[in-house]
Amino acid sequence: QPPCARGGAPPLLMDFPEVPGLGCEDYPGFPTQACPDELPDLSRHHSLMAEVFRNTPAIYDAVKNLVTPSGTSFARVMKPGVDKPGHPMIKTVGAVACDEECYDTFADFFTPLLAMSHGGFSREMCHKTDLSSESASLEAGSEEMHRYVTSASVAASRNIRGLRLLAACDPAERREAERLCTDALAGLGGAFSGNYFPLPGSASMRDQHDKMDQDADRLSEGGSLFSEPRSGARLASGVGRHWPDARGVFSSRPQDFMARVNEEDHLKLEVRRSGGSALRDAFADFCEVHDEVERTLQRQGRMFMHHERLGFITACPSLLGSAMQVS
Repeated sequence: QPPCARGGAPPLLMDFPEVPGLGCEDYPGFPTQACPDELPDLSRHHSLMAEVFRNTPAIYDAVKNLVTPSGTSFARVMKPGVDKPGHPMIKTVGAVACDEECYDTFADFFTPLLAMSHGGFSREMCHKTDLSSESASLEAGSEEMHRYVTSASVAASRNIRGLRLLAACDPAERREAERLCTDALAGLGGAFSGNYFPLPGSASMRDQHDKMDQDADRLSEGGSLFSEPRSGARLASGVGRHWPDARGVFSSRPQDFMARVNEEDHLKLEVRRSGGSALRDAFADFCEVHDEVERTLQRQGRMFMHHERLGFITACPSLLGSAMQVS
């Protein structure tokens, strides 16, 4: 169990268990077990969630008493948007998926929300993810690429079927996600081979902590490490509970391939490449490593969460689909 769950204090510079949203308890505020009978006052809230309910208040009555097969109430889904009103100039999503079934169980809510966040995506539409590097229309040797592109990064978030997402999972599920991800990553070879570094203070993977002690500065300078959630919305979402237990980074030695474990989703893969053909190279290598990790998971009886209509499942509804980020 994480230190806060067993009553001991971890050797950290910051006492994470005492920070709301980073300890064992849910962030204080809106409940997570059940919704109140009446829709909360969202008149001063600035999120897509609030806009959905302002447009169609009846949706609340349709979803407020529903529970997913994994036990997630709608209260946990809407909690971050209720606890944190946001800013009128920065419209956030205001909702979080907590397990794979959320998008179907609460479809009356997520359908209009996805239409707002994904350019009119409707119930009749179907996302298609093509992770074949041969089909990508990228001119690797074009003059424009060589003139303007110095480097490129291709990243994507993934979650493992059969485990709840980080907003609702318990410590044992989070550690199982870490085990499955690190086992799959450890089997990578060639340019993708590397080591796993648990975040300082994590009580899991104790045999790996010496590696982090030796390489923390290198990983920090290379931008591979990640810190605890700091925004109110992320803390309220539940993804930071039991921080930093069962979180870490897998990195190749030159840090051109990395994977973040249990940051916001179970796994985030990222490939970085340089030069005029960087974008095509990064995408091709990402497709290769993605397929290899998934094959290893399948040999363990697992697979990435994927919805036949929505694509890859992520905690944040705005990333649904390919869940890919390119820079």
